[in-house]
Amino acid sequence: MTRSRGTPLLLAVASSLWVGVAAAGTARPGIALDHRIGPVHVGEPRAQIEKDSGPAVAAHLRGNKLWFYPKVNIYVSYAPGPITRLNQVAFFVVTGSARYRTRSGVGVGSSLRQLRRGVTVSCHSGNLIVCRHEKANSKLPFTVFDVDPRTKRVVAVAIVPGGN
Repeated sequence: MTRSRGTPLLLAVASSLWVGVAAAGTARPGIALDHRIGPVHVGEPRAQIEKDSGPAVAAHLRGNKLWFYPKVNIYVSYAPGPITRLNQVAFFVVTGSARYRTRSGVGVGSSLRQLRRGVTVSCHSGNLIVCRHEKANSKLPFTVFDVDPRTKRVVAVAIVPGGN
């Protein structure tokens, strides 16, 4: 199944992440572009995420079910899979927490200017400014930075699956 790069679900989730939850530390801090936020990787089994990130709380954002991990302040959408929930894998990972940063220091709270200087992105304006760090292979996961058009600051970071 292919997914469009302009995932409406991602925008709905990111725009709903204005308020963060205080969280405990994680063994793997930071954002690994196109791979992981904190301890959560796209494609990682749910059982491993729950082992590393603690229990999740169901969250419904604009009709879409996600799982919020308060310990690490990360939302995860799981790919449909086998009947048992522990066999599911992370479909996309989103955070509104300022504690996760790329190697260049970019994360939630960074200015649009800092983002453009620290990460190679292409940006598109709308209700949010959506900036994408895309790989040459469009079928691989990529990182999205949602920027508030008023403040020009990053408000959410997501690792999403590639598509067509």
